[in-house]
Amino acid sequence: MADLLIRGIDASTKKRLEAQARRNGRSQSAEALALLERGLRVDGPGWVGILRHAAESSGGYQLELPERRPGRGLDTSEWA
Repeated sequence: MADLLIRGIDASTKKRLEAQARRNGRSQSAEALALLERGLRVDGPGWVGILRHAAESSGGYQLELPERRPGRGLDTSEWA
């Protein structure tokens, strides 16, 4: 196994990692490894796939699109 050293972690990020590790009954290293593995997983459907599956299983969902209007003019005369 390889090692990884991460420098420059913000104090609040470190505290959140400590708290999450405590909640999950893991060491900080084990928690950081779990977060990395979960974040880098490519075999899962991702959030788009999860939403698509939810929409398909419920018969779909129709969005009401707002009325489209032309954009307002942009005054660029003061740009240099």
